[in-house]
Amino acid sequence: MIYVDTNILYNILYETELTPKARDAVKLLVEPVISVIVYNELLHVTFRAYAKRKYGITSYHEFRRFFAEKGTEAFKEPLELIHELIGELNIKILNDYQSVEELKEAIAKYKLLPTDAQIVITCRHYGITTIATLDKDFERVPWLQVIP
Repeated sequence: MIYVDTNILYNILYETELTPKARDAVKLLVEPVISVIVYNELLHVTFRAYAKRKYGITSYHEFRRFFAEKGTEAFKEPLELIHELIGELNIKILNDYQSVEELKEAIAKYKLLPTDAQIVITCRHYGITTIATLDKDFERVPWLQVIP
């Protein structure tokens, strides 16, 4: 299994300067998986980018008000794109492993932000030793191979 980070999926969905690297990573995927935290993060960053591009919404508070008023109805297009990509890449979604003690340990030991530490403990729990990511922070985890 290879864990796929949010930045790979986002840069496949939307053309950026990092898209070529993300495409290289996708070519290497074997039994790709994400967990709920990456799904959540992908929805959030994609919805924010879409709101900016389509509706001119730049502030977080304005985004929250807009979402509270319109809900997912205003975000059908990116939601469909996300689900199509997950299907095309045959990505399995795992539940995140939950342990406050292990999360605190991963944050401290590897100097990771909480979301990245959550990914690390989830990978460890499921025996996943490879992550497809454009985030160099995961290189501080010695047992986790970073691709591309």
